[in-house]
Amino acid sequence: MPFRTDPREVDAMVEMFQAGMSAAAIGRAHGISARSVQRQLAKRGLHYRRHRTAKAQTALEMRRGAIYLLRGQALSVTRMAVQLRLHPRYLRLWMSRHLPELYAQMKGEVRARRAKPSAEAARPAASATPAALTRWRRAAIRREYLGGYSIAAIARRHGQHRSTVWRLLRRQGVTFRPRATRSPMWLRARQSSLPSGE
Repeated sequence: MPFRTDPREVDAMVEMFQAGMSAAAIGRAHGISARSVQRQLAKRGLHYRRHRTAKAQTALEMRRGAIYLLRGQALSVTRMAVQLRLHPRYLRLWMSRHLPELYAQMKGEVRARRAKPSAEAARPAASATPAALTRWRRAAIRREYLGGYSIAAIARRHGQHRSTVWRLLRRQGVTFRPRATRSPMWLRARQSSLPSGE
C-alpha cells in the first residue's frame, strides 16, 4: 500500500529541509524512506541539490562544451548523438535537463523548418514529368531495343519507367529477347547467324 503523509508531517519535513537536514535523516525521523521524503518535498517544489564529485562535474562540463562545439557546426541532435556515441533519445533527455535553453532553441528551429516548406518543395513538380512519347521517340525506342540496348537503359535514356518502355515495345509487336541473352555475346551470336546480304 503506498505511503500517505499527513499535511502536518509534510510541513515538518519542509522545516527540517530548510534547516539543512538530509533526506535520510528526515526519513528516519518520520519512519519512511529517503526517496519518499524526496517525493513529498518535490510536491512542494523543493529539491535536494545533487552533490557531484569533481570528476563527475568535469565530465559534465566537457560534455556541455562538446555539445556547444557541435552546435557551432549546425548539427542536429541526432547527428550530435552519433558524434558523441550516445543514443539520440538519451541525449535529448540529457540536454533537456542540463541545457534546457539550448534544447528549447533547437526544438523551435526544427518546428520552424517543418512549418515553412522549402523553395524546392513549394516549386511545382513539372520538371519531374516524363518526356512525351512522340512518334520520333517511339521509333527511337524500337530502334534502340532492336540494336541491343536493354529496356532499363532505354528507360533511363528517355526518362521513362521500364514498364512504359516494355508496354510500348509490346504494342509495336517487337519480339522480346530472353533474359539469358541480354548481353553483347548474344548480339555477336545473333549477327553471325544472320544471312549475309549476298
